[in-house]
Parts: sequence; structure tokens; C-alpha cells
Amino acid sequence: MINKIKQQFIDLMAVGECISYGSACPSLIIPSLHEKGVLPLTGSAMCLLDLINKNLKITPRLLMSRYCVWIGELAKNKEALLERIDESLIRSVHFFLTNNTTFGLSPVSELAIDSSSLVRLAPLAFYLARYEEMFSKNPPFMYHLIHELSALTVGHRRASVAVGIYLIIARDLIIARVAKNKYLTPTQTKQVARLAINKALIYYNSTYEYRGETGHYALLQFNKFQQMHLETVTIKELGKTKYAVDTLLLSLCIFFRYPHFSGALRQLEVIKLPDVGALTASLYAIAYGAELNITYKKRFEQMLGS
Repeated sequence: MINKIKQQFIDLMAVGECISYGSACPSLIIPSLHEKGVLPLTGSAMCLLDLINKNLKITPRLLMSRYCVWIGELAKNKEALLERIDESLIRSVHFFLTNNTTFGLSPVSELAIDSSSLVRLAPLAFYLARYEEMFSKNPPFMYHLIHELSALTVGHRRASVAVGIYLIIARDLIIARVAKNKYLTPTQTKQVARLAINKALIYYNSTYEYRGETGHYALLQFNKFQQMHLETVTIKELGKTKYAVDTLLLSLCIFFRYPHFSGALRQLEVIKLPDVGALTASLYAIAYGAELNITYKKRFEQMLGS
């Protein structure tokens, strides 16, 4: 079951990323979904998933080394979209190769709180799900690992909060789907996601390091009807930038609003933000999986045909 979810996860992430590029996407890559590794976002996420599949202990140094190998492979591939790889990753890889250390890789900057680490670290949800019992006994260790990996390219804690919230949602959806041994319903999905968001915010609010950042995620707080404020706003009201907070909120808003991936695809086509596309699609893959295969393939073929 877990291997099936991983495959759906990467396939839909590639679709979400490519449909966000629109006509700029190389049409030879996605109809077969065979060359996902050349995509800037999905390919970088596959680096982490590859390490997880090998049952390795995930560390910042190991992951950084894998990014270096991946970028080296991309440089030899004519289909690769090298110009679309975010500058923060290129800069971090250069620093790592020059200094042979991950310490001080991405200095904290209020001007650099982008979403580049969100998609790259999305597969970590499978790692957290596998060792859920261990991490549940030591939440600070888990959230510290998330921050260390996020800080490889984005040093600000606000970005790592976005990554942490996404990962707890994705992890709990994986656990729920494996436990039920079937796809989740929209109602079950919302219940799991709401509890996961609440769990993550409770931790972040309880710590000195992160407490000052949670105010930026006020839309994820609950009203008196136990409904998130995010569920009461429209997609048009949300920011559409590469800012980590905007990317997470926009992805969750689409995920909560549309129970079918076909509806989400129409929004992603209009928004045209690859980070949002890849992140949103990954959530649909985990919760709803292969039931969407026919739908997304047909929709994507229509988009390419037009």
C-alpha cells in the first residue's frame, strides 16, 4: 500500500507542477510520466524520496549530497529545465561543494521566506509516518529535523513552520489511508487535516523559537464552529506569490474546497504557480490516490491538446 501511495504521490506532483507551467512545460515529458526527475520541483522531491526508499537515516548532509548529484545529472540532460531550478538551491549546492559543510548554508533573511523547501521536503511525510511512534515520543526532535532540512535552502523559521504544518497533514493522511487500506472520503480527509493542523500549531505556539511566527498562519486557526478561517475565504482573497505562507494557505484552500482533483486542476491552471501546483497535487494523491488517475490524465491531455 505504501509503495502505491508513493507512486501516486510523485505522479500527481508532476502533473500539478506541469499544469502550472502551462505552455512552457515540455510536452514530451508528462504524457508518459516517465521523466519526472527532470522537473525542477518534482525532481528535487524525488531526491529525498529516493533516500527514504533506501531506508537511510535522513540528515542535512546526506540530503545536500543527493541534491548535488541530481543537479549534476540534470546538467547532462537536454530535457531538463535548469533555468527553473530556484536560485536558493543552486546557491546552497555551490556553498556545500565549496565549504563541505551545511552549517550556515542559508542565513536568516526576512526578504527570503520563499516556498522552495516546501515541495522538496514533501516526501519527508513518508519518513515521519514510518517512524511515527519514535517521533511522537520526542516532538522537539522531529520539528528540529524539519527545520534543519528546510534551512538547507530557506533559513527563516517562518518557512520551516509552513513545511512542518504541511508534513504533519501529509503524514497523518498517509497513516489514516494505510490504516483504512482504502482511499479517504472528503469528510475523513478534512477531519484528519484539521486535527493535524491543530496539532502542529499547538506545538509551534508552545515554543519560544516559533511562537512569533504562528501569527502569520492566523487563517489556520479555528472559529467557534470548529471551522478553519481558511475555509471561509475565497481563493481570490489569498496571496498568489512564492512566499511560503501564501503557498501553503493557497494549497490548503484548494484542497479543502475541491473534493475532486479535476476541480483543483482548473484552479492550478489559472494560478500558474508550480510550487502551489505540486504541493496541492501531492495532498490529493495521498488522500484520494488512484481514483483520480483517469480524471487527471484526461484533463491533462485536454490541456496539452489545447
